[in-house]
Amino acid sequence: MNRIRRGKTIGIAAALILTAGFAAAESVTADTETIRLVELFVNAQTSDLPPEKVPDFLAVDPKTLPAKLRTSWLVKREELLALKKISDGTKKPPIRRIDVPPPAARDCLPLEGAAADAVLRSAGYSDVEEDEVQFIMEQTKCTECELMVEFTLEKALKRTKGKKGGATARTYYFLHPKDPLWTLVGAYRAGNRNPFGTAFFGIGHPHCH
Repeated sequence: MNRIRRGKTIGIAAALILTAGFAAAESVTADTETIRLVELFVNAQTSDLPPEKVPDFLAVDPKTLPAKLRTSWLVKREELLALKKISDGTKKPPIRRIDVPPPAARDCLPLEGAAADAVLRSAGYSDVEEDEVQFIMEQTKCTECELMVEFTLEKALKRTKGKKGGATARTYYFLHPKDPLWTLVGAYRAGNRNPFGTAFFGIGHPHCH
């Protein structure tokens, strides 16, 4: 059963790769069929989802959905995007961005809102600290934005209103558990500041430049 589910998950990731332009897709109307599709995706195990329906799910405009489905749609979307990045990464060379222009700022925006961090945690992401992200940047020679494009680094921005009317903002950082960068996080937490000198990644460790 686990082998079958892994195979179906790979199929879903493949569907994502084939539809890399989904972000620019036109919004669809939340008719009965669309709502049923969203309900299927948010209630089923990812490994049980029909890969051919992934583009339709990702093309849904959450604003057209009933309020009770919007957060669930976003959670599943973040999970599927993580699968795509991880699957893409297995097919890339160790040096990810040779002769590749810097990513656009719009590709590196944080998820905002009072429940932004909860959405990412619900999508399977785990918290990492800002100093750990800085360590990853140093070791991979990737900018923060490049880590978000090439790997599964995500940010959640939460704004809190003060008692006197002011507001403060805090950024939370996340990585998907299947991201290879977790090896660097583990090394950092263990006090190893030279992980590439060990068997952590070997010669082919991923980096951007």
